[in-house]
Amino acid sequence: MGPGLSRPLNPGLVACSTEANTVSTKYRFGKADFLELSYLAKGLRAAESVARLRRQGQPGWMANGATAFLVGPELLLTNHHVLQTKEMARRYQADFEQVELGERSTRVMASFALDPERCFITDPDLDYALVAVAPRSSDGVELRRQGWLRLRAGLRLNPGDSVAIIQHPLGASKRVTLRENKVVTLSNPAASGLENMATRLWYLCDTAGGTSGAPVFDDAWRVVALHSGELFRDPDFPPVEVVSGANGGELPQPENPNILANEGVVIGAILEDLQRRMAGSPNALASALLEDDSAYSEAFGGHLVYSGGSRLAG
Repeated sequence: MGPGLSRPLNPGLVACSTEANTVSTKYRFGKADFLELSYLAKGLRAAESVARLRRQGQPGWMANGATAFLVGPELLLTNHHVLQTKEMARRYQADFEQVELGERSTRVMASFALDPERCFITDPDLDYALVAVAPRSSDGVELRRQGWLRLRAGLRLNPGDSVAIIQHPLGASKRVTLRENKVVTLSNPAASGLENMATRLWYLCDTAGGTSGAPVFDDAWRVVALHSGELFRDPDFPPVEVVSGANGGELPQPENPNILANEGVVIGAILEDLQRRMAGSPNALASALLEDDSAYSEAFGGHLVYSGGSRLAG
């Protein structure tokens, strides 16, 4: 052993409390990074509800590609800047990749038409669009096998907390970003130009064209925000920097120095806007989404999950 170095006799042993079923935080570097092993399985489950949006008849890697995710039976959430009108929505379809796990993973894709006549709600300020989806794909696959991600208000993240994004960057096959993803705040929040800054979440995470409309998750795979884009420096405003929490550690630097952070719309702000809209102009699918939020604590709805290689109802 080199000079100045020392190790315990059993470096692999960690003090545990069997009563509390917790791991001691004595041996750690910075913020504790322990996660239950079920985190990985739940991530696969969440991914089943995420789709690539693309114009019908064009490949997904075209510049018109984006991401979206199911938030209720036959109900998809993405950005307003992706689907601004019913006419635009009619020209798009949602592609769901079904990843079959085995000795060699395979991807099976089913494509579903959007159905804005049944539901289309959009808001440019909150940059969200909620649109109905056909219950069956063009080749007869049922949409319900994809499940959905329940939305709930009141979820809070602090600077330094971790997030994950499941996305279709550049229209590619489904990707997930898990590491070096931190929630941040701004040294001068007024520089964001927002009247209500509580409607936004800022974070550092790898994204690309096509990530718009992706779900932003906390460590429990609950959707905390709808990814919207990047926040850029504005030369007309005072200087501003991103700030992490006390345990956030050193922040990664973006390739483009003009980009401050990623920006997402807080899910609670979207639900609040939907509540207001349903009071004046009810829609059956959107109302069911709001009821789903209040009735269940589970993050997932209607999924089929993998267990021992078999597909089981979940």
